[in-house]
Amino acid sequence: MLETIISFLTRRKIGQHLLFWLFSYVFLCFMEYLTTRGTFHSILLKQLINIAFYAIMVYGNIYYLIPNFFREKRYQSYFLILVLYVLIITPIFSFFLYIAAFDDPFQKAELLKLKNYYYFFNLFIIGASTVFVIIKDWILQKREKRELENRNMQTELNFLKSQINPHFLFNTLNSLYALTLKKDDKAPDVVVKLSEMMRYMLYECNEKYVPLEKELNYLHNYIDLEQLRQPDRVQIKMTVKGDPSDLEIAPLILISFLENAFKHGVSRSIGKAHVNVCIAIKDKNLNLEIENSKPKQKTDQLKEPGGIGLQNTKKRLDLIYGGRHVLIIEENSEIFTVDLSINLTQDS
Repeated sequence: MLETIISFLTRRKIGQHLLFWLFSYVFLCFMEYLTTRGTFHSILLKQLINIAFYAIMVYGNIYYLIPNFFREKRYQSYFLILVLYVLIITPIFSFFLYIAAFDDPFQKAELLKLKNYYYFFNLFIIGASTVFVIIKDWILQKREKRELENRNMQTELNFLKSQINPHFLFNTLNSLYALTLKKDDKAPDVVVKLSEMMRYMLYECNEKYVPLEKELNYLHNYIDLEQLRQPDRVQIKMTVKGDPSDLEIAPLILISFLENAFKHGVSRSIGKAHVNVCIAIKDKNLNLEIENSKPKQKTDQLKEPGGIGLQNTKKRLDLIYGGRHVLIIEENSEIFTVDLSINLTQDS
């Protein structure tokens, strides 16, 4: 029974209000007892009347005046009605206090002495409730705005990831198709690699962050697949320095840079090509450097149709890592380079 009462008072809105007024009543009684010569009975009755009228004024303001005037931006009408409200209710309030002090001449004298003071104090009580509502509305608006931004961000991230996945699948299936046409014995190895990669994409990339080790293994599989597909045309080198354990990263955030190096650099080259990948991990910072040779003919890697992967990755970096990443992309007639630094510290 006691647990039910406590739960009602602390979790339900009406219970929280009752608890607030109960504490206020006890506090006012205690302060009145310390500062006046009134009887215990008269103090209890006086503060009960105080609390009752305070509640009437506050709830009248919160549930009628604010919704119908203040929130409708009818500020002049709101303040005029508020003052009129105080002018009407204060004499009634004072009358009840005077009647309650019928057997206490000292309290009657105090009431007559302070009757004008009650107008200002009641106006202060109602004004305080207005300030409370304004602050509460502001907090709720900020929370709703933040939740909306988070929902929009998650929606955009999901959309961008849905674009990246088919783009990568298209490229890898092309690789597998080329090997099967030649009936190459390496095709089964490609199927195994592709299976591992698809499992990672479909079942492990649904969270905002994934273990960095798995993301790096994904890159290794991609490079192995490309090496199997064209062993004689491209020189591939990948090095990883540092310990990736206990670190997490946004899934599929690095692959587009690697895809871009092969699709727009290696695949378009007539002769020998190269791709150098260096990943350095220190503390919670990751640095990715990719350098690939460019074909002799003039191409623009960012403006090719396949460049959508890079553009989407840039958006994802901005959404997830904000000011915690630096991306530098440079190119000349022979080399295309990507230098990406990410602080992997996650937002709390």
